[in-house]
Amino acid sequence: LMSLMTLKEKVGQMSQVRHFKDMESDNDIAIKFIGSVIHTQGPEPGEDALGWQNRFRALQEKALSTRLGIPLLFAVDAVHGQNTFEGATIFPHNIGMGATQNPVLVKEAAEITAIETQATGFNWTFSPCIAIPYNEKWGRVYEAFSESTPLTSTMVAASVAGHQGNLKDKETVMATAKHFIGDGATDYGIEGGNTSLTIKEISERLLPPYKAAVKAKVGAVMVSFNTISDTAMHAHKVLIHDTLKKSMGFDGIVVTDWKGYSRFGKNDVVNAGVDMVMAVDGDLDVFQKGLHSAVVKDSVSLERINDAVKRILRQKFRLGLFKNPYPEPGLIPKIGSKRHRDKARQAVRESLV
Repeated sequence: LMSLMTLKEKVGQMSQVRHFKDMESDNDIAIKFIGSVIHTQGPEPGEDALGWQNRFRALQEKALSTRLGIPLLFAVDAVHGQNTFEGATIFPHNIGMGATQNPVLVKEAAEITAIETQATGFNWTFSPCIAIPYNEKWGRVYEAFSESTPLTSTMVAASVAGHQGNLKDKETVMATAKHFIGDGATDYGIEGGNTSLTIKEISERLLPPYKAAVKAKVGAVMVSFNTISDTAMHAHKVLIHDTLKKSMGFDGIVVTDWKGYSRFGKNDVVNAGVDMVMAVDGDLDVFQKGLHSAVVKDSVSLERINDAVKRILRQKFRLGLFKNPYPEPGLIPKIGSKRHRDKARQAVRESLV
């Protein structure tokens, strides 16, 4: 498939946009060869789960209408249940799930979240967060399972297994380990601040949960807003390319966080090893034109582009999207079912023990 693709189509695959704001019209999906669509805070895709599915089905049809018919990835922050959809089963945040110290329960919660995420039209979730919080002043401590590296490693393996299962199964979704790396270990707990740990300390304290995620075959890793010894993590080639991809053998997608391209060095981000860019809030044309120009001028190699696109297409094949790209309406009755709610109540009880 890659041998048939133009540079414009490859850059398009590396682009991720919102379904309601970052395009002039839905036709941009086909015209700009968009690779992924995300749902964030803002207008809802529809009035109910079927409406959500129909919205994403329509966008998928735009992608499939292109010359090569490459399907879209649909992503959402379903981080403690499909928490963007009213009526979905909601679990405690990771800090509560970590307090249960029950990896079986974490796996079961992820399985339920995957079903309800697929039922609302998505095949990719930005979860689990596996930060190690060293300072309680960090305002996102609740996103982490624990300050214990071993416990976090156990929980992330369970979460990835629960979310992903057999990826071709329509009741599973691609998981994302985030935020790589050091987001919970910033100096003074400042969100997006500097993490002054040494590489040795990072390797011993922060990397083991990511190694567990890679071993569990996590499909994606999201890069963090923080810096490492004053180098933006989004542009940290030693940690993204050399460590995560090469040394640890991660073969999935490395995705930016919000506006990561324009905020952290533009093409330096791609050269560091990022594969897909959240091209939101005005970043889409900036990213696509900037990266295309950089390849033409040889400041970003075609080899780097091909690595990124191969990783994106690989996950789409693993998800079975080329054979079955559409959401399954039969899953809708499972949203907020009694069995799912009972499991959520168990999680609450165990988190309080």
